[in-house]
Amino acid sequence: MLWHSIIETCEPNPTELAILHELCSVLDEIDVLRAALARSEPVVTGSTGQPRPNPLYGELRRHRELADRLARTLAFPADDNNESRRY
Repeated sequence: MLWHSIIETCEPNPTELAILHELCSVLDEIDVLRAALARSEPVVTGSTGQPRPNPLYGELRRHRELADRLARTLAFPADDNNESRRY
């Protein structure tokens, strides 16, 4: 969906296409992580038996941060006013 919306409205250069491809991949991975979290417990047992947050939360946070950084590099014109639109 994101890929098509950008390709249909903008003409990304090869560098932007590579970033867009990576962003779409990261967003797909976020969906997988969210689904895995939905099937698992929020608190898991640590290596010494202690309760600890599910490590998937940390991985999800890192993926969201990466997606944000990638999206910030993709600033395309939003309309005729030459305002930039960030994805």
